Amino acid sequence: MSGFDNMNPLLVSRIQMLIAAAAKAGFQISPGAGFRTREQQTALYNQYLSGSGNKAARPGSSTHEHGLAMDLDYNGNSAAANWANQNAGLFGLAFPVSGENWHVQ
Repeated sequence: MSGFDNMNPLLVSRIQMLIAAAAKAGFQISPGAGFRTREQQTALYNQYLSGSGNKAARPGSSTHEHGLAMDLDYNGNSAAANWANQNAGLFGLAFPVSGENWHVQ
């Protein structure tokens, strides 16, 4: 499954525009985790609750489960993350989760 499978087409288009603009600005950004099934979200949430995983939304409340969010991969470049967060609004995107500069909606 590619990063964009089962994703909202408008969101995909906006993320692709963000990635292309970032490349023109000299930053490499890649699509990361996109759509998740309820089972995948439950596993991530359980890992979070046990202290062995990253912050994760309660199953049923994650925008990933509806194809409305993606985690971007900045390839270890914090300047790329800063650029994406500063320019997301130009593409109708937002980074709404505090402390998660990779989770775009």
